Amino acid sequence: MLTADAGYGSEENYTLLKKKEVTAFVKYGMFDKQQNENHNNKFPFAADKLSL
Repeated sequence: MLTADAGYGSEENYTLLKKKEVTAFVKYGMFDKQQNENHNNKFPFAADKLSL
């Protein structure tokens, strides 16, 4: 098991951990902002909120 802060939250690191079968708890860069209600209300059409 591994824990790390958002500085290590990259696709490359997630892929490596998955390949090595390591259970990881690693934030991604925008995690804290996306959890903030003011940020979510300010950017209702952000790319991560749109779906096809």
